[in-house]
Amino acid sequence: MADRLRRPSVFGDPAGLAVFLGALSAVGATWQVGFFITDTYAVANALANLAHGDLAIERVYYSLTLGGQPGLVAVDGHLYARNYGQAFLALPLYYGLAALATVADLGLLLVALWALVVGAFCRQVGVVLGRRARFQTVGSVLAAVLVVTSVPLVDPVEDELVGLVALQVLSMLAVGVTAVAVYRSARHVRGRRVGVAAGAGTVLTTPLWFWAAVPKRHTLTAAVVAVLLFWFATSREPSGQIRLPVAGRRVYRSLALRVAGYLLVGLVAWVHAFEGIVLLGVFGLADLTTASTTSRRVLVAIAVAVTVGFAPFVATNVAVTGDPLQPPRLAPSYFSAQDEFTVGPEGGVRGPADQSTTDGEAVGTSGDENGGSAGEDSGESAGDTAEQAGDGDEPPGTASDPSRAPSFDPFAGAVGFGERVTSYGGRFAETAGSAPARLYRTYVRSGRADALTDYHVNDEEAIELSLLESNPLFGGVLGGLLAGLGAVVAGRRGAGGRLGDVARSPRKWRARVLATDPARRTDVFALAVVAGFGALYFPFLPLFSQLTVRYLLPAVPALVYLLGRVPAVATAVETRPRLLAGWYGGAVAAGLLGLTIAGAWLEPAVGEAMQLHALVNLAACGILAIAVLVTAAGADRDTRVRTAAVATAGAATTVLVVAMQLAYFEYGTYAVPVVRLVADAVTVLG
Repeated sequence: MADRLRRPSVFGDPAGLAVFLGALSAVGATWQVGFFITDTYAVANALANLAHGDLAIERVYYSLTLGGQPGLVAVDGHLYARNYGQAFLALPLYYGLAALATVADLGLLLVALWALVVGAFCRQVGVVLGRRARFQTVGSVLAAVLVVTSVPLVDPVEDELVGLVALQVLSMLAVGVTAVAVYRSARHVRGRRVGVAAGAGTVLTTPLWFWAAVPKRHTLTAAVVAVLLFWFATSREPSGQIRLPVAGRRVYRSLALRVAGYLLVGLVAWVHAFEGIVLLGVFGLADLTTASTTSRRVLVAIAVAVTVGFAPFVATNVAVTGDPLQPPRLAPSYFSAQDEFTVGPEGGVRGPADQSTTDGEAVGTSGDENGGSAGEDSGESAGDTAEQAGDGDEPPGTASDPSRAPSFDPFAGAVGFGERVTSYGGRFAETAGSAPARLYRTYVRSGRADALTDYHVNDEEAIELSLLESNPLFGGVLGGLLAGLGAVVAGRRGAGGRLGDVARSPRKWRARVLATDPARRTDVFALAVVAGFGALYFPFLPLFSQLTVRYLLPAVPALVYLLGRVPAVATAVETRPRLLAGWYGGAVAAGLLGLTIAGAWLEPAVGEAMQLHALVNLAACGILAIAVLVTAAGADRDTRVRTAAVATAGAATTVLVVAMQLAYFEYGTYAVPVVRLVADAVTVLG
């Protein structure tokens, strides 16, 4: 009983805590302190200014230029970032790290914190396996060795980088939350073994690992999607009650989790308005159509939750643009008024609102102190890849027409939002003709698509991979969907009922398939999330600076959940966990060794190496899809082949992500310097 009371309820059980600590251990091992995408400069500067009490960017703490920060917007003679939700959420981490940095070097602190996480992870694995003392000893020794070996190699991390580090820590914590939420969702519908595999696989076998230390919004949205999946699955259960940790009160599970879901969606809008709106629509539609009951009181509670959840979003809009419906993202871009702003030698920003009319003297220009151009990058981003170009045309929700000034008219925001929706609809219609090519390049095979995207920002390197090329495990989802579709066409009732039954009586079909099976209702929500984000970004993909289709990264938790729902995959995980783990480890080792040999022999460029991964991963994806289809047809009763196919597909992504972080894209200082030694010892690109 005492252990149960001490157990962190947010993790569900000891295995959930182990998944969380394991996720942080993995992403922290390859963490690089640096700017990978130039958009991060604007968010980091917004965070640093917020920490000093300024909503506007009054001082540039990061980057030598304003032109190298495509995330800046200009409103009433002041500069703002277009994403304040992420900056506000990172504020507590900023203050905590700043306080710690006053007593010790930031680089040493990062090593020590990561070593503590690794030690805690080892101990928690021992708790799960019933060997806490032994694993705790191993973890303590390992943590001590990591600290002792890393301290002499630590490169000092300037205290000024606290803002960047805080954003990176926030992103990594979001990935940890994603892993736990997927674990709990999969465990809820399929059992503990599938849950552990899904939680660990969310980090180790998807590109979330790579993007964890790149403080973009995608990891935060992915965490919200994962949490919503778990809350949705739990709230669809038959009416019951759960004990909340606050004062031990009992509340109805369905209503509490549904209301909390609407509150959480508001945070997404605070980070990115259009993703928040899409997620609100998807979650609301799935919730209201699959709930067992929706009374007036429930609708009132949901309306209040939406209002409260969107309050930070509205408040920020009013503070920046003066319009509750116009987020900073839709304000005029800095580039429309770049000649009006200057930067002093100490980073102070002077614009039309505060420039003196008497001296008229600017210490610096919109470029650097030596007269660099406004569009010139500071050289701290990711080398010669597309990341130097930033996301100046990031879809959708980029700056509106520069001629539009912020308005205090309460109807102006609605009109502007309507114009944006209309513009998006026009873009969608324009790209509909190239839909087959876009879908193929985005989801199946990347290669070169000169007619769809621009490669000059990548130095003509084809470094962007498709969804299946970067996530070959999702071949299992594809195989499961094809098998289910075939079963429906063939008239198998176990796959969802005959098509004729659906057409004749959709209400009865809904009552039989959805209302009687909570897991299937969650499946509908997961599929809706994938479809929603796919539709949102369809007109803009494929795009440079996406690498692993990062705009669809929020859909990854939903796809991992759906993978665990595929019977062929779940059965392999449940019946042969040791074979799965052993084959996965062997495949990762073999893949890294083969990649090292191929790199030394072929000496490929980054684009060639990425395309080699693409072909190998696509082959692994196809094999897994075939294995799932064969199993669904009843021709494969031996789980060993399926287990090997699942493990190989997961290992393929792990090899890709490790190579990307240790060889292909080095953009900063490794927080754990021992990893740098490994990267130097194993040179993939000869």
